[in-house]
Amino acid sequence: MIFAMRLRPALLLILSCLLIAGCGGSGSSKPTTTTPTENVGDFFKRYIGYELNGQYAQAWKILHPGQQKLVHRNAYVKCQRKKTNSVAGIKLKSVKVLEVSGAPTSNIGVPQKTYEAVTMKITLEKNGVKQPSSTVTYHAIAIDGHWVWLLRSTAVAVYLSGACPA
Repeated sequence: MIFAMRLRPALLLILSCLLIAGCGGSGSSKPTTTTPTENVGDFFKRYIGYELNGQYAQAWKILHPGQQKLVHRNAYVKCQRKKTNSVAGIKLKSVKVLEVSGAPTSNIGVPQKTYEAVTMKITLEKNGVKQPSSTVTYHAIAIDGHWVWLLRSTAVAVYLSGACPA
């Protein structure tokens, strides 16, 4: 029980880091909103896997292309690597999508006016031990038949200042 209590703050830190960091880039100059073939829950499972496995450049590749122009890959990778110790030994056990709903957005670097708010129940395990589940909401937009994730505007502003989001 003490082990689980100590891990709970680490789990919350990891999930908050993912939310701040919080999908695939497109080379198109005129993005379209073609419906992706990938389920949005599977998309976020892939994104979370990249983050937990230290594949930060892969996670950045599926960031909204407008935000990629503002937050350079090297800066994103560098900032995420600073959090590496907090995710050591943690694996994604399950992702269950609870709700998907459209919502208005005014995120920095995002010309689209709406996104999909995807609320999920996420369960992680640390060294083979299942951790308490957490409910989180991520934001995605369909561009050119692929999902892309969005950084929160506050995180973009921190990157633009030359610092790393907490």
